[in-house]
Amino acid sequence: MSIVIINTRSPGEGETIAEVTPYNPPAAEGTYVGKVQVNGSVLQTQANGEFGFLSLIWTAPLDDLVGTYTCEANALTHSGRLVTLTGSLGIQARQPEVEDLVPFIIGFDNRIAQLEQENQELKHRLDLLKV
Repeated sequence: MSIVIINTRSPGEGETIAEVTPYNPPAAEGTYVGKVQVNGSVLQTQANGEFGFLSLIWTAPLDDLVGTYTCEANALTHSGRLVTLTGSLGIQARQPEVEDLVPFIIGFDNRIAQLEQENQELKHRLDLLKV
């Protein structure tokens, strides 16, 4: 079994984003390396009997990610016949609203407070070394 997710920006054309097979761990491909977090498996899970999955999380979603995404799962039946399952999803862009930005602002505020604390600790250590 293999699972692949393709960005099909225009009909007949597709760019592979990520893939997982029994021989290769889940991984981003091409220009998507470093831009998307990939998780997946083609092994049957104990929890719910799934036979495989592939998930993507973009580290910085941008307008250029708008388009149609197709997930394709390929497998062989017990008789050796190839079976392909596909599903597509269209992603649209929208302007962010205040409630979209609040978690980022809170995260930045927390990071700033952490860095200020580290800065104070480093200044204190530096002062001790000067003595």
